[in-house]
Amino acid sequence: MSVGGTGKTPFTAYLINDLVNAGKEIAVVSRGYGRLSKGLKEVNNRSNASEVGDEPLLLKQRYPNVHVWVAEKREWGVKAAEDRGVDVILLDDNFQHRSVLVDVQFMLSKYGNPFFKDYPLPMGRLREFRKGAKRADFIVYTNTPEDYQGSINHYRQKTKTYSNADVRFASHQNLATQWALQSAEPKKVLAVSGIANPSGFLNACKANWAIITPLTYKDHKYYGLRDRQYIMQMLEKMGSGAAMVCTEKDWVKLKELFTADDQKRFPMGYIPVEISMDEPINIIELIKSEKP
Repeated sequence: MSVGGTGKTPFTAYLINDLVNAGKEIAVVSRGYGRLSKGLKEVNNRSNASEVGDEPLLLKQRYPNVHVWVAEKREWGVKAAEDRGVDVILLDDNFQHRSVLVDVQFMLSKYGNPFFKDYPLPMGRLREFRKGAKRADFIVYTNTPEDYQGSINHYRQKTKTYSNADVRFASHQNLATQWALQSAEPKKVLAVSGIANPSGFLNACKANWAIITPLTYKDHKYYGLRDRQYIMQMLEKMGSGAAMVCTEKDWVKLKELFTADDQKRFPMGYIPVEISMDEPINIIELIKSEKP
């Protein structure tokens, strides 16, 4: 329901993990926001972000055996997934797109700016009025702080004003830094991010390294050769012991720009993020209950 920053891709990954562990063949269908191409495209290991979008490419690279399609019309991707004979189709960022009937609808809302306090664009960050929440089967409040337990009843009560959905809470967990060529222990880090809400990423960098130089761009940033040149100049200025660290969503784009020699001069890596739920969502049982 909100414009960016709610953690839709990490939540999709959370569902994928459970489905993969259950032995299901999965497809993800996305618009592929930010891509320069048109029409239906299947994402593969040779795809780049400019043709399929950064988030679909992230999911494909993290889960190589999951089918991923991008299409401006979701029904094209659904038809392709059905023709492939998959068990489950996940529609990424689909809440406002009603051309495809779904069995289970998830709505994500950021804990720090819940939909029941927000307003539609341009006054706020909502894509539609709050009453649209009634279409959700689950409303998941993301980016919850460690002390959120005292707010659970308040959030559930406020949610009931607009929806009878099952309310859950999720936190974002930063995982260990993944280095591209070799593990590193840098003394100072150039923290590069092009996501809607970089605060969690920057906090993770500050927790790991004492000297941080943030380089923040708009969400779905397209990186070109000028950006590579600028980043290399900044690393050279930072001097010995410098490294570049970015988000996983940025890495699927940035890694196409930097040569092996660049990465030998300055270590480069990314910090993966995963969702942790207060109560697990048993997606397998949900699927079973929806079958005729």
